[in-house]
Amino acid sequence: MTKEITLNLDEALIIKAEALSQQTGQSLSQLVADYLQRLPAIPLDNDNNRKIEESVQNTQDLLPLTRQLAGCLADKRPNHSSAELQDAYHEHLDEKYSEYYAH
Repeated sequence: MTKEITLNLDEALIIKAEALSQQTGQSLSQLVADYLQRLPAIPLDNDNNRKIEESVQNTQDLLPLTRQLAGCLADKRPNHSSAELQDAYHEHLDEKYSEYYAH
């Protein structure tokens, strides 16, 4: 069942939304509905299991590209100490600018 609502929005935002609507071929109503579907669910009770299930459902509703990228940087921390990184950086600078200062 659908219900009509009225939104009061800034004119610039409306222009952007209309442009996106034309680019994607979706109606403004569908764009708004898709966005609202991605918002976190508001827990209706204090049951932790229900909150977890809603959170999982929200993750599944993400766009495919977003879902693919989610968490991709979590394991990308360098395996070097701060001192090692500083030494490597200084070596890089020495190599980069050694010709410049040699003249």
